[in-house]
Amino acid sequence: MLQEYSPILSSQDVDLLEQAVIKRARIDSAIFTQYVFEYKNQPFHNMWHRFIDGCSYGEILAYRGSGKSEQITIPRTCWEIGKNPNIRIKIATETDNLAGTILTKISQTLLENPRYHKVFPHIQKAKNQPWTRRALYVQRTAHHKDPSIEASGILLARTGARSDLTFFDDPCGLRNTLLFPKNRETVKEAFYSNWLNMRDDPRIFRWYVVGTPWHIDDVISEIRNNPDIPKAPEVKVGPNFESPWPEKHSTEYFIEQMKILHRKHFNRAYRLVDLDDSEA
Repeated sequence: MLQEYSPILSSQDVDLLEQAVIKRARIDSAIFTQYVFEYKNQPFHNMWHRFIDGCSYGEILAYRGSGKSEQITIPRTCWEIGKNPNIRIKIATETDNLAGTILTKISQTLLENPRYHKVFPHIQKAKNQPWTRRALYVQRTAHHKDPSIEASGILLARTGARSDLTFFDDPCGLRNTLLFPKNRETVKEAFYSNWLNMRDDPRIFRWYVVGTPWHIDDVISEIRNNPDIPKAPEVKVGPNFESPWPEKHSTEYFIEQMKILHRKHFNRAYRLVDLDDSEA
């Protein structure tokens, strides 16, 4: 983000520019994501951040490989905890292993990323508290029993846990949607009865589903069809293989993927066409 200006600016000017970017990153999650993670955001990435800024809950659907976790679940969690160390954030994914992978990336950012420490220098590990692949505690003034950030598979949430912000990162997948179809209803029950009931104060509780649909009866598709839940504009490959992100995925790339995956699997992963029982 800053390197492109380095050849034409003095080192002093680059330092001043970086300080200006750091100042903006503290109040703008899209700027934060580009600076701390050194990403080049696409317009739809910035749109996702604005959507979350403007809605206290909702759904973001996008094609496979569009950077959902890399733009929302991981950076936004790091940004939110930097802005408010007292916040309690939960992350739910299809499996516990995936949850651990996401939390490990968040942990590495909080502990090891020098740019993160420039933006939020006050974030530190809490003393005498766990720091694991499932739960992270940062220094805070609130006396919460829940971790600062906790991640698990969607069917493994703790009863009695509390959250101020929850990200559902691809809560539906092959195993709990297609291989074991009875789990579709189990996931819905966990989503509505457990995860959405973690709120202490409904006025400040926020939640966002980020993913790709699998089946017409899964929870992602159910939310998609609920007119009362806000949705970001869907990001998907066009009918003529138009790419939403040409710098990363060319039209030719998607044409080749169609040949490999065949139509129904391609359309589900890249055009967000959920499957029915005859196709699953």
